[in-house]
Amino acid sequence: MYFAFKNAKKRSDVYGDCNMCIDTYDKNKPVSYRFTSCPAAGSARGYGFTDILPALCNVDHTAMEQMRAELIRTQTFGFTDSCDHTLAGGRDPILRQHPQYRDENGYIGNK
Repeated sequence: MYFAFKNAKKRSDVYGDCNMCIDTYDKNKPVSYRFTSCPAAGSARGYGFTDILPALCNVDHTAMEQMRAELIRTQTFGFTDSCDHTLAGGRDPILRQHPQYRDENGYIGNK
């Protein structure tokens, strides 16, 4: 999965639509990456539609589930200036360290 996201970063760098940083590969750890810009969040903020950001951000969890991965995200553009992603298998012990919750605005996140 690391190599798929490394390829996504390469394409993102070409188009300049997101600033993506990928952590160094370690086969014994989950894949981790973060964005420091997001065109969807930028547009929603620019046009005053921040109330739709939870729907835009939460779909990442569903997408990762379809790839048989669990998304751990402690930051999202809805309330910070970056969006972090850690992808873990369903039995990875890291999932117990970062329980999932839904906040009062509807964002799905991890502690």
